[in-house]
Order: sequence, then structure tokens, then C-alpha cells
Amino acid sequence: MKKLRNVIIIGFILIIAAVTNPPKEKFVIWAKDQLKGKANNGLVNMGIEVFGDGVINSVTNTQNYVFFSVYDSKISASKDIKVLGIFNNFIPLSNSSGGNSSS
Repeated sequence: MKKLRNVIIIGFILIIAAVTNPPKEKFVIWAKDQLKGKANNGLVNMGIEVFGDGVINSVTNTQNYVFFSVYDSKISASKDIKVLGIFNNFIPLSNSSGGNSSS
């Protein structure tokens, strides 16, 4: 009986994770907000608002694992940012600069 209860709880959590796996569009909005928060400059924020969607979308690869997604944004040859999307939240995993990053 205890095993059945545990299987039901785990199944319920997995169903919630699958339903709340954020799409790339939500990641782009989140990334824009992060950039605007760090820029703290009206002109830069306006540029991020105007061009941010297209730029972030074009430099980001998404790996969808049904229950969560991993977003890999290659900002430049030396700047790579990985973010975990799970339960409608985004958790930065790495912010590597210069050369290879280990996973």
C-alpha cells in the first residue's frame, strides 16, 4: 500500500512538471527581464525591448525533456548561459566565460 501511494505521488509530481514545463517564449520574456534589470539604463532597456525577442530567440537552443527544459544561449564565442526551466520557473545553471564549460 505504501508503494502504491509513493507511485501515485511521484506520478502526480511528474504530471505537474510536464504541464508547467515553460516554453521558449516564456524563457525569452524572462531573459529580457533579466537583461533589463542588469542594464539599469533607459536607452539600453528600450533596445532590449525592441530587439530582445529576436536576438534572444536566435541565440538560444532549447532541449525539451517533457518534465523540464534546458535553454542554452550562446551570447558570443566566449559567453554561454544555461538555464533550467521547470515548474514555470527558470534556474540559471551556468554562466561560463572563455573556453569550454564542463557539464
